[in-house]
Amino acid sequence: MRQFYVLFAAGALVLFTGACPAQEPTTEAKFDLASFTRLVHPLDHPLGKTPAMLVWNLPLPRDDQLVAMRKDGSLHRAIDLLAQRGIVPTVDLGWRWTMAGALAMAQTLQDAGQPVNVLLPAAHMIEDTAYADCPITVETPDPRRPGGVRKWPCLWLARPEKTTAWLVQQLQPLKDAGVKPAGLWFDDEGLPHPWNGAYAAQIASPECKAAYPPEIIGSWAAFRPWAEQFKPELFTRIIGPVRDMFPGAKIGNFADVYSATDSKYGLDASMPMVYANTNLLPVAFKDKPIGQPAVDRFYFERLLKVFSEVSTVKADGKLCLPYVSRFVPDNRDPQWAYGMSSGPYRELLRHLFLRGADSLYLFNMGSPGSGVTPQVSFDSVEDARTVLDEMLARHDFLADGRPLTFDGATPDGILWSGLRLPQQALIRVVSLGDADGEAVVQPYRKVSVTLKAPTAGAWYVVKRDGSIVSSP
Repeated sequence: MRQFYVLFAAGALVLFTGACPAQEPTTEAKFDLASFTRLVHPLDHPLGKTPAMLVWNLPLPRDDQLVAMRKDGSLHRAIDLLAQRGIVPTVDLGWRWTMAGALAMAQTLQDAGQPVNVLLPAAHMIEDTAYADCPITVETPDPRRPGGVRKWPCLWLARPEKTTAWLVQQLQPLKDAGVKPAGLWFDDEGLPHPWNGAYAAQIASPECKAAYPPEIIGSWAAFRPWAEQFKPELFTRIIGPVRDMFPGAKIGNFADVYSATDSKYGLDASMPMVYANTNLLPVAFKDKPIGQPAVDRFYFERLLKVFSEVSTVKADGKLCLPYVSRFVPDNRDPQWAYGMSSGPYRELLRHLFLRGADSLYLFNMGSPGSGVTPQVSFDSVEDARTVLDEMLARHDFLADGRPLTFDGATPDGILWSGLRLPQQALIRVVSLGDADGEAVVQPYRKVSVTLKAPTAGAWYVVKRDGSIVSSP
């Protein structure tokens, strides 16, 4: 049965299933904790050393309502319900938030014995602080808005100390209240970066161009890698005093992968964006018919490739915490309104864990106005919860296993991933095509085995002596 998502003109998302028998009506999910806990089930296996999943949109307030919830005990109960599902809420310093609410969440998390993860969703944090009052600016046509103009700072002239001052001011109340974060997570998506006309703007101004070393500004080929690495370098300088405030806290930024490639960078996590985003579809399906099976395979192979390329260069000791999403409707044109089906999405998440993900940051959306219904949002969280539970059933591999491969699928759609321990390896094999197949896998030197690859996927444990055990 083919399932696909349709966005109506009003922007509301509904799950549409074509040509199917009438079914009993189900309770429509609302964006509330009751619906969330009904659709997302408790784990069957303990987390152990595995970090809890983080979720972008939980049905919890961020303002002073949290203070009242802390007083009447309902916040502690909500935290406990989420912990049973392998999830820990973040302390959000953004949107409709108050510091009183943030402190109530942080202190209740500590009372509940849960880690405190602070989210600072300031999408232009560095741009609005390190480039405030930049002495050199450039105005050029904005390629994102026909007829528009954008004012660019000279990227070389960043003043990260101004970002540090703003950040310390934001975090000081948590420090004063005795909060000890386990993680500090940023969502800075702004400048500096090389995209959307940034290079053209820098070279359009002779004064700006002269501020750069010639070897950086002389060509796009040189500017792009510099700009991509400049941001983690700035973050490294920015967060020095924050390290002093909260020693031991892990720090990462959305979509940053460069920090995880080299120990010289101060951020602690690789956080690649692994989104089934409808913006990808117009180019991918420009000259071919679109349908759910084709979209599922496209997303699967594209997103696994993105994740695998990042994971191959991750430095030892760095975390891998990908942002994942089953459906991001950035392109609202109904002809492109396809997310991933549940089955392929779960299969993708299995392979992320088998290729080095330590946990997941779920970009689930679902709040009013997001373009995603609570039902779809919470179902996607349950997909991730289910896969996490599968991996926790094999906790030794998840805790201590080393990825075996980062290769993509074969031309006929056979794919495998695995984690290796000294004496045995956990392997997942799947056929992405229409028919079952086989995969030749070499989990250890001089050990090669042939494993069946059904379209539904299969688990195997291969011992160091080459013996094969099917794993339910």
